[in-house]
Amino acid sequence: MPVKTSVGIRTKKDIFFGFLIWIIGPVMLIVAFGRLVNQAPNSLINVTIITYAVTGVVTVIMSVSAVYAVYGLFLKEKSYKGHTFTGKFTILVGARNEERVVNTLLRDILAQTYQNFEVLVVCHNCIDRTAEVVNEVKDERIKPLVLKDAPLGKSVALNFGAKHATGEVIVVFDADNNIPDDFLEKLSHYFPYYDSVQTKIETKNPDFNILTKLQELEFVVFTDIFQKTRQYLGLNALLGGTGEAIKTEVLKKVGYYDEWAFSEDFAICTKLTANGYKIGWVPDTYVLDEKTPWWSDFFRQRARWTKGHLQLVPRYWKNYLLKPLDFHYLIAPVAVTSSYVTLFLFLCFSLNLPISASFFPLIVWTSPWIVWNIAIAIRLYQKRGWKGLSMYPLLFLYYYHWLAVMGYVWKMKSWAKTPHGLAKI
Repeated sequence: MPVKTSVGIRTKKDIFFGFLIWIIGPVMLIVAFGRLVNQAPNSLINVTIITYAVTGVVTVIMSVSAVYAVYGLFLKEKSYKGHTFTGKFTILVGARNEERVVNTLLRDILAQTYQNFEVLVVCHNCIDRTAEVVNEVKDERIKPLVLKDAPLGKSVALNFGAKHATGEVIVVFDADNNIPDDFLEKLSHYFPYYDSVQTKIETKNPDFNILTKLQELEFVVFTDIFQKTRQYLGLNALLGGTGEAIKTEVLKKVGYYDEWAFSEDFAICTKLTANGYKIGWVPDTYVLDEKTPWWSDFFRQRARWTKGHLQLVPRYWKNYLLKPLDFHYLIAPVAVTSSYVTLFLFLCFSLNLPISASFFPLIVWTSPWIVWNIAIAIRLYQKRGWKGLSMYPLLFLYYYHWLAVMGYVWKMKSWAKTPHGLAKI
């Protein structure tokens, strides 16, 4: 594999966005944990109320995260046994120019041990042979739905398909996915106990380059701990956009997917939770999902996710006040914003502007952060041994890409598709 490919570089944009990811995070960490420069002696403005509010929120978020991480180290996965659902699954696949990958997913679906299903592949503004490739599969249960001249957005395609569904439960996949033969059978154990469920999402191309490897470790460690701990606490799982299933009637009752949302999975999850529906975690099956190997595509993908996250905060903040544990993830961006507040103060103090502030003692808000990182390192060792643990320093720095993408979300004016089929390059 060429050196550039192995580090995720294909174009000059990859160099630029990769540089932002690896530089901005460490710089902000140094500023946040380092000693701030001397404040102006004769300040006109004291912003302590802001620094205390932001640091307080960060402390709460990191404390909850630390509890999740430590608790998750000792929990075993819980799965349902027994074949309870015998109805029909409708499998929805949103496909925009996916002729290179969709056929592999369809073969996996046809090989399922649970055979009561239909497959609706929504060919969304396609300019390639996606619909023709689907039509070449000779099975009456598999149907292409051609959607032309429609607004872009995965939620647009999913809603179009959902309104044609005849199954009792809708299962969502991306066109690049692969699934094991018993996927639907394992999924059937969880209905009718839940209104919606999320399976594991594993990486299809972990060894393509360093970026796909880091994404694999991110999903294996962080997602596993988060979902498993919420399951044990009786809280809803988060939906991940693929490998998710929702009762058709429930989806209809909540008004389908929100087409304004940049992250339709996060939006529908929050809407289901706000309406009192139960979302379960399925640890005994998985979806293989291709991760982008290029820094520019990765940067834009994470910026889209972040903007989708921020879109929900003003809509559901009242729900957070009523049930903070159910919705605590809504204020997670504040933890990222706090780094920008710190950087702004650093610049003000460096320029001797008449601004001053007091701060929480460092030990108060860094203690849960330290505990959380130790737990993550232990979890990495549990899942990948010493070889995985050796990746921890790199994973630590990589995780702060959220600091970089936060400054880019305002440039995200419309939904952008993440390219698929790159694992074969």
